[in-house]
Amino acid sequence: MPYFTTLAILFFLAAQLYTVALGIEVKKNSGKALLFALVLSVGQALLFFLGLLIGAWFMHLMDSFQSFVVFAAFFLIGIRMLMESFQAWKGQRTYSVDSLRLTVFLSLAQGINAFLVGLIFVFFPVEKLPLVIVLTALAFIVSLAGIFIQPKRKQLTLAALLFVFGGVVMLFSSIYLGFFAF
Repeated sequence: MPYFTTLAILFFLAAQLYTVALGIEVKKNSGKALLFALVLSVGQALLFFLGLLIGAWFMHLMDSFQSFVVFAAFFLIGIRMLMESFQAWKGQRTYSVDSLRLTVFLSLAQGINAFLVGLIFVFFPVEKLPLVIVLTALAFIVSLAGIFIQPKRKQLTLAALLFVFGGVVMLFSSIYLGFFAF
């Protein structure tokens, strides 16, 4: 699996946290901002890691039709991201968050795609721990950027574009990885 494809997938998984981070109220408190960004990034990485662990237990049962599973999973993630881009563009994907508990739940809800990608990455011969570290770092950077930016029209357009590009990357990855990588 090419490194560029892997990094692009991880970046756009992390970029999903941008819309959640846009609505977090920290009132210029950098310690609170770091804590919220850490919670968002750890939630994303935790679900990705759980996907890797659970995938190691049972994804070997799908070896005979793994290219279809890879295609279907990335294709559905891509379609979901494209659909979410419309909500992000309208501002429906931003939340007004000031509670750490709510941030944990939003992080876990946003990490479902990361969980699915973790399941699928079991099929690929890549080192798993560096993937988790890279995803955590990317998610932390994106979350921190989203927290310090005020949710205005330009930022909502940027969030929608991140979802669109992420969906396109996932769609192309589904075709490439599903049909040409095996």
